[in-house]
Amino acid sequence: KDFNDTYGHAAGDKYLSRLGEVFAKFSQNFRMHFYRYGGEEFVAIAYGYGEKELFSIAESLRIAVQGTDIDGHSTTVSIGVAYCGEEQIKNYENVIDQADKAVYAAKRSGRNKVCAEPNTDK
Repeated sequence: KDFNDTYGHAAGDKYLSRLGEVFAKFSQNFRMHFYRYGGEEFVAIAYGYGEKELFSIAESLRIAVQGTDIDGHSTTVSIGVAYCGEEQIKNYENVIDQADKAVYAAKRSGRNKVCAEPNTDK
C-alpha cells in the first residue's frame, strides 16, 4: 500500500509482478509455495528443511526482495519464520499465528529482518 501511495498504482502493479518473479524463482529452487495472505502479506510454506536451513532461505528471500528494483525504487520485507519440525501439523492456524508473531517482532526490531518465534503447539 505504501509503495502504491508513494509511486502510483502502475508502479505498484509492476512491483508485484517482479515480486512474483522472485517468488517463482524461490519456488523452483526450493521446496516452497507462496500464497497471498492479506493486502501486503504473503505466506510461504517450505517442506523438508531443518530450522537453520529454513532461516537461511528466508534470509536469502529477504535479500532478493530488497534487490528487486522497479524504475529506481526498491522495498524491503520483514519475514517471520515458524518451524514445525517433522511432526504432522494439526492446526495450521497456530503455525500461521506463530509466523505472524515473528514478523511483527521483525518489524518492531527495525524492519527488513528475518525473525523466528519459539516453537508453539502445532
